Amino acid sequence: MFEEVFRKLTCDGSAVLSGSIAAGLSTTYNAAVQAVRLVEACIVCVDSHSIVVPIAHLTLAAARHPAQGATLEECGYPGQNVA
Repeated sequence: MFEEVFRKLTCDGSAVLSGSIAAGLSTTYNAAVQAVRLVEACIVCVDSHSIVVPIAHLTLAAARHPAQGATLEECGYPGQNVA
């Protein structure tokens, strides 16, 4: 599923920042990382280490930072696992 979505989102050259619920609570993060290995595109996966609140912060930061010239990796939530 992640592979298909990532391919659709990046087919025009767009980059993707994917935030997932805690890897310790779900396989979502690991599934996203596996898909990144199959898709040749600029995709960054972030393990939120939580369920909801950090993902909301990640989303807000991701929306703000590119307008300020930040790289995709810099848009991740500080202190979180990034792949």
